[in-house]
Amino acid sequence: LPGIFGNSELPGNGIDDDGDGDVDEAALSRDSVWVTFDGGMNWDEKVIPLPTGGAGGHGDPTIMFSRDGSQVVYVHMVDKTGPHGDHVMASAVSFDGGATWLQSDTGVIGSLAADEDGDGNNDANDKEFLAIVGPDVNDPAQDRYAVTWQRGHVIYASTSLDGLSWST
Repeated sequence: LPGIFGNSELPGNGIDDDGDGDVDEAALSRDSVWVTFDGGMNWDEKVIPLPTGGAGGHGDPTIMFSRDGSQVVYVHMVDKTGPHGDHVMASAVSFDGGATWLQSDTGVIGSLAADEDGDGNNDANDKEFLAIVGPDVNDPAQDRYAVTWQRGHVIYASTSLDGLSWST
């Protein structure tokens, strides 16, 4: 099944092996979350969409609910190239408490370019952490999210008011 360990589709057998509604799609690593809205009696798996250009989900998720609980921000590693290539941090946002995750509600934190910083070396980001750092100083009703990660033993940080557009 799609999940933190990837896609278990067996291409060519004419069966939807992983239960995602697609028959014989190419194996693609996708992250997912399980959600409940009835106190844990029933759980549904929700696949986290990839941003345009992402080659696959690569796990290491960090997730945060907005202060009012309506918005869920999910930040994880996404492969820039092929399976298990260099990673970029990416976000996905659900605006209904985790029930719906749309590809249009994804963002890239940085760049999908192999060499994000232009130093001639491919960049592999890792070990992200997401937090709400408080309300926006200009609008106390608005949450401000912050994400940190490391690349080459250097800590980077970015902030966002919506979980989709990030400062870099």
